[in-house]
Amino acid sequence: MNWTIGQVADALGAGFAGGDGRVSGYSIDSRSLNQGEMFFAVRAERDGHDFVAGAFKQGACAAVVALDWPVPRELAGKALLRVGDPRQALADLARAQRRAWGGSVLAVTGSSGKTTFKEASAAMLATKYRTARAVGNLNNDLGVPLTLLRMADDAEVAVVEMGMNHAEEIRVLARIAEPNIGVVTNVSHAHVGAFESIDGVALAKRELIEELGPGGTAVLNADDPRVRRFDEVHNGPVVTYGVAESANFQATAIETLPGGGSRFGLKAEGRSSRLEFETRLPGMHNVSNIVGAIAAAAVLDVDPAEMQAAVAELQPGNHRGQTRRLGAITAIDDCYNANPAAVETMLRDLASRPAVRRIAVLGEMRELGAASKDLHQRVGVAAAHAGLDLLVAVEGDAKWIAEAAVTSGMAGAQVLLVPNADAAGSALIELLVEGDLVLLKGSRGVRLERALDRIVAAFDHEEAVAQGAE
Repeated sequence: MNWTIGQVADALGAGFAGGDGRVSGYSIDSRSLNQGEMFFAVRAERDGHDFVAGAFKQGACAAVVALDWPVPRELAGKALLRVGDPRQALADLARAQRRAWGGSVLAVTGSSGKTTFKEASAAMLATKYRTARAVGNLNNDLGVPLTLLRMADDAEVAVVEMGMNHAEEIRVLARIAEPNIGVVTNVSHAHVGAFESIDGVALAKRELIEELGPGGTAVLNADDPRVRRFDEVHNGPVVTYGVAESANFQATAIETLPGGGSRFGLKAEGRSSRLEFETRLPGMHNVSNIVGAIAAAAVLDVDPAEMQAAVAELQPGNHRGQTRRLGAITAIDDCYNANPAAVETMLRDLASRPAVRRIAVLGEMRELGAASKDLHQRVGVAAAHAGLDLLVAVEGDAKWIAEAAVTSGMAGAQVLLVPNADAAGSALIELLVEGDLVLLKGSRGVRLERALDRIVAAFDHEEAVAQGAE
């Protein structure tokens, strides 16, 4: 919302000197700041106060700075809003503007699928409403406020994503965004290293539902028993969705399409007829995300029948299950991130697709703490049971994936352990043959896209040479 500098100062209880122009936007990064935006000097990995002068050179209209920061002489006369903590001020301003705006906020959290769910639900809501959504995965105590502050004034609905790696983090985010609809996609071992057990992860995710007022609606995945029980802490409306379990919105008759997408029916509460949907998004987990998005949009009175075209137009996000054709080889690019449950889901998807050979390139899964060995071994067992023709385990604790796969029945010649993504790419160039289907999935820090880049370059070159020969 485009408040004046004075309105922002009033909301933050901050005095300021300088002109009272209108704020065109908000930023915490002086490098990408646009003319007329307000800069928040957040103290994070680097101290944002070191970049206040640069922000004004970029065209900032004002800067929010800490009371204890000694203002350099060259910034005298600039519009500086002095506050106790610029990071907290960002959250406070976002909450103030959210309340002044007064529209509906849909917040989604879960161990996996948050970004896909956010994009899908925003697409469903956009069939009826002017919809704002977080760009990328802005889902922490900086990203959620920035999402709310950057909404267009005429937005009617906002969709925000909430991530966490410690207890009480989602509660803080919920108190900033004050959602009308709270969605939990699932609970798995992602970030379990910060908790004593997966039950601790569940309690942290449940904070979103705990913070919903009685007028808010909880949208819960009925297929996840921990999530399904979150209705116990909410006194307001609850809507469930699912694939395997009975729910208010349930996918039926699911078929895998040749290109990796799905066709499914939808049984929706209050509708006598069954609707049919098709999606390009791969895997059963994305059917679940889509059904959940339909359920969430229906809370705001969007007719499921009006969402069929939007579902058909959904595209996988970057490195989130994209299918790429490399000549006669097909790659499933799911390099963005990984946790045990998500990897097992993608292995099942890989097993369901037609191919001459099925190959999985699985990177180390991080932030699993003391459970890391056991959870990597569990994935190794799942890889063996998926009937893979070849498994490439990449980096660190992925060694336990390789070991468990062999113990569970894969031949040693079918399993390769490599130290990093570059080595994986080099190996794949030598190993891949016509008709192969290869899945690449690992934690963000493993950077499996480097392996993909190598095979793309190699096989694009081969394709170009072959076409030239013709």
